[in-house]
Amino acid sequence: MPDYDVIVIGSGIGGLISAGILVSRGLKILLVEKNVNPGGYLSSFKRGAFIFDSAVDCFSGVENGGLISNVLKLLGVDSQVHFVRVDPIRVSIFPDATIIVDSDVNVYKKKTDVAFPFRGRCSCRFFQIIRRCIY
Repeated sequence: MPDYDVIVIGSGIGGLISAGILVSRGLKILLVEKNVNPGGYLSSFKRGAFIFDSAVDCFSGVENGGLISNVLKLLGVDSQVHFVRVDPIRVSIFPDATIIVDSDVNVYKKKTDVAFPFRGRCSCRFFQIIRRCIY
């Protein structure tokens, strides 16, 4: 049986980043994934005739000193990756509303408040949690 310095379980974004950083440091790793494809929520999936995007289409932390920027620097690939700001990001289709999702989270919040006025307290709480995670 081969020797490994580290076993990483799961090839979602956390597992892939961890494995990449460990390999860049010269460690031998084994990356174990239960699914056929790596990526976790970075991948799409098919149900019937429909393909669903897991909505990982925008990243925070790509600015200098941000989380993604720092990981790319640790991996030594920061000069090879160039991010492009896309606006709007996507269109979210709900049973009773369609919302064009802007890259500015405050604009998106205003649109959801208009589309779902009866969900004001829930929406407000949701965006408070997002702000804490981002900032």
